[in-house]
Amino acid sequence: MYTYYILLSIFLLLMTIMSYKTFKSFLSITFIVSTTFFISSIVAIISRRFSEWNFVDLKDDSIIIIILGILGFYIGEFIINQFDKEKERKYATNESNKLNVYNKLYHITPITKVIVSIFVGLSSIFIIYKMMYVTGIYNNLPKLINTYHVGSVLYSKSNNYTIGTFATQLYRATIMIGYVFIYFIAHNLSKKDTIRNNLYYVIILMIIMILSLINAGRMQFVVYFFAFASDYFYESNITKFSQISRKMKFRIIAIASSVIFIFVIIVPLLGRNSNFNYIEYLGFYIGGPIPTLQEAINTNLFKKPSNFGENTFSGVKSILYKFHIIDDYDAYQKYWIHYSKMYHSNIFTGFSSYYIDFGYSGVFFMSLVASILMNLINKLTIKKKNAFYTILYSIYFFKIFDIVRTELVFKLVISFTTIMNIFYLTLILVILFNKTYKGDYIKWMKKNT
Repeated sequence: MYTYYILLSIFLLLMTIMSYKTFKSFLSITFIVSTTFFISSIVAIISRRFSEWNFVDLKDDSIIIIILGILGFYIGEFIINQFDKEKERKYATNESNKLNVYNKLYHITPITKVIVSIFVGLSSIFIIYKMMYVTGIYNNLPKLINTYHVGSVLYSKSNNYTIGTFATQLYRATIMIGYVFIYFIAHNLSKKDTIRNNLYYVIILMIIMILSLINAGRMQFVVYFFAFASDYFYESNITKFSQISRKMKFRIIAIASSVIFIFVIIVPLLGRNSNFNYIEYLGFYIGGPIPTLQEAINTNLFKKPSNFGENTFSGVKSILYKFHIIDDYDAYQKYWIHYSKMYHSNIFTGFSSYYIDFGYSGVFFMSLVASILMNLINKLTIKKKNAFYTILYSIYFFKIFDIVRTELVFKLVISFTTIMNIFYLTLILVILFNKTYKGDYIKWMKKNT
């Protein structure tokens, strides 16, 4: 019953150790992917023994898929590191020239604070009103959130609820302001600034998180947490566990535990079914992807694609659809596994789309390409020492951890959403925040790009 689970966990543990030894950084993409798969496999073993939802025994199909995917990521990162070693030596000689500029703090002007506060406040009110208008629910917040979420395009082909293009773009811009403020907080704290001096950023960030909770669910809480971690570690040049102080480790554990607690405890506030064991629910969320992949294979759930790479390259299709190059784009989640009345999943690991479209060989090759692309972006972020690249990378940092659940590069990074993220990030940095109390951002960006 547990043999394949145990064998997979041993392989993932070995890959976790080997990737950390090879790449010497806990920010290594392969290390992160291996670690999250390892944790998921351990939780899946525990769930198989103690929970009611996990009745799935692993077979060689899912084992081969995961092994090929992890190896693809490892080899891709190894290739990039080999080509990049000489450039790193040249880059290190110029690093000291940037320190004086890079050590400045970000504190925006009072007039900018007023503009941002008005924009975030009015945008939040308008977005929530549009949700009420399209659902017809005005006096029950949990019901409003659940109705809008369940009726979204990802879960329902008919009777879709949409707040419209204008409100959607306001929401995207507001969320991007959150990412920028997270960067400001992380950067300032890494330069020994106090949280008191960054209190305005924290307050606006809390308002934005409440808006995201109402409009899009709990996930933005987690994404923002990982964005802060990414910004802070890169701004502090922390890449090894030995560089993290004991005090900081306790803080990270405390904050992460709080995020997990909030993620689980607010389920009733979202109008969801809360009649379940919270520990089992968390186990399903973390440990579900691997057995769900196996069950999908067992039941022949995956259908042969009618078009080349239609599952893998859905992000590319979203770009073509938005620019009216193609007429058909379906974002609906068509594959589901129903474990019970309470537990349903459409999460089959990040390697499943490669397998559906291209088979076993495609899992390895597409993982290799994805790893190369993400590691190139990672290297660019490290070398540029630039707010734009650091923030953009932080937006997708959580998605590296989430590869255990869903595909990253070809669905999310290469997508119309990324185009809009780049647009709003540039707009916000250049127009709203070009002047701070301690320097001109535009001149700084030009000097360091």
